[in-house]
Amino acid sequence: MTRTRVDRGASVALVVAGALVVGVALSSGAVVRDTLVSQNSQGVPANDYSSTEIGGALSSDGRLVAFSSRAVNLPGGSGTFFQTYVRDTETGRTTLMSRKRNGGPAEGAAVTGGISADGRFVAFEGAGTGLPGSNPNAAEVWVRDRRKGETRLVSKTNDGKPARGDDSVEPTLSADGRYVVFSSLATNLPGGPGGVFVRDLERGHTVRASRTSSGDSAYGFLCGQSISSDGSWVVFRSDDPGLPGANGDNHIYLRDLDRGRTTLVDRTTDGQVGKGGDADCPSISGNGRFVAFKSYATNLPGVTAPDSQQFLRDTKRGRLILVSRNNPGDPQDGSALYGQPSGDGRYVTFQARATNLPGSDPSFDQAYVRDLKRGRTRLLSRAANGDPGDARSDTISISRNGHWAAFESAATNLGGDAGHDNVFRAGRIP
Repeated sequence: MTRTRVDRGASVALVVAGALVVGVALSSGAVVRDTLVSQNSQGVPANDYSSTEIGGALSSDGRLVAFSSRAVNLPGGSGTFFQTYVRDTETGRTTLMSRKRNGGPAEGAAVTGGISADGRFVAFEGAGTGLPGSNPNAAEVWVRDRRKGETRLVSKTNDGKPARGDDSVEPTLSADGRYVVFSSLATNLPGGPGGVFVRDLERGHTVRASRTSSGDSAYGFLCGQSISSDGSWVVFRSDDPGLPGANGDNHIYLRDLDRGRTTLVDRTTDGQVGKGGDADCPSISGNGRFVAFKSYATNLPGVTAPDSQQFLRDTKRGRLILVSRNNPGDPQDGSALYGQPSGDGRYVTFQARATNLPGSDPSFDQAYVRDLKRGRTRLLSRAANGDPGDARSDTISISRNGHWAAFESAATNLGGDAGHDNVFRAGRIP
């Protein structure tokens, strides 16, 4: 694969140094506000379940938010299956993305995967009945080009045939939308089923990303923002015995597509492999330097069975950073997971069910962002009066510039339709 590589070493050094700093006060005037995303262009909240995904739900500047909904008062909504939408937070317009060639909505589920940093492309997965290459027996992956008004099948072979045999899911995109990563159990993709793949939409080429450094195929699965901005690096989860550090647990791996190298991510700063529990749900920063992941491994900092902690690995310096901390610097005392870093790795969003984080509640998850430069953890799922959300908030994404986050919530005091999950944007994050 040929592309211009991002300099992973050019990220601000203060990000890592700041991870050890605690107790730095934020500006007293800095207020993060939640606004409803899952609403129609007339400003009416979606009247059924709405959701978002962990990976790449916002454009780089946070203006555009991708989400899914089965609400009948959104464009093309049926009330029976999900469609994919984009909300423009400046114009207040909500637009259907899961469209057929004639402009009509897909007639089967189409669940959002992510939006490109430039906002032009939106990826989604599902049955997608009526879309190019749709398969009634398995999920496929598509991308919508917002500029051209075209929907293209992504999960396909190099000779143009749709992926067949089983589901293709979890798509996220490079910054310009040229590269789309997805996982698939399809039997006709390179290297066989159970892998991670990257589709180059410009060249019409699909490569297997889940490989050993010697080039052998490996099992791999995705969860969050899985590809760097330039498409050079992919992160995935695997328990494949042929990968570095294999010990029966799931581990996190970073694949350098240009150099054909696969490295282990979930290890301590002194190089010990995570053990005693699985690692899962990796997300990569835009510059490719930082990888966020959750882990139950009891030899990683702050982990106490049976709960997980959220981590960030600086792959340039070989540092492992515990993200899920409170403002005094103590590890959160519940379970933290599903983190995503900003483009430069300074901010990491995550969800946690704890007692020692701002606004935390041990009975359900809240949405948080950790500023590693200032050593501060901020509650994102909060009402206009400052109260914490009164029910679960999760599946959080962060914009590449680090100033906006999106999350799904069942809370009734944040706005939206109190009878269903809603999607919100939080910011501006200082």
